[in-house]
Amino acid sequence: MTKKTPERTLLLLSGGKDSRETLKMLLAQGFEVYGLCISGREKTEEAGALQAAAEFNIPLRVVQAPWFSEKTWNPVKLIFRDLGLGFIAMRQARKLGAKTIACGVKPMDFEALPWLALFLKFGNSIFKLFGLQLVLPLAKAN
Repeated sequence: MTKKTPERTLLLLSGGKDSRETLKMLLAQGFEVYGLCISGREKTEEAGALQAAAEFNIPLRVVQAPWFSEKTWNPVKLIFRDLGLGFIAMRQARKLGAKTIACGVKPMDFEALPWLALFLKFGNSIFKLFGLQLVLPLAKAN
């Protein structure tokens, strides 16, 4: 009997508690996880992502975006950052042979950011054109 190869997924990893929890869930489900972090001016997410990747022994790609402040909650700036992140994630996932892109969005995020559900639905539609799927393990866990 041959051993099944784990499915690869690309995790948008900030190193915060939600992305770390998502990482734990994906590993527990048997996924082969690769991390991707967009690092802004403050490099807070980069530091957290590097720590999480080392702790869970996963590969991590960090993309520098010095024009972006990680402290902003401005929806327009977040949308532009996430569009860039989505494009980079699609390219990286295809290079890795991953079929899914995961992120740590949780139910409370949809309440705090009313535009998020529509944005993610749009993003997933684009991903599907390239044979990819967006997964939100924390959104489904609650």
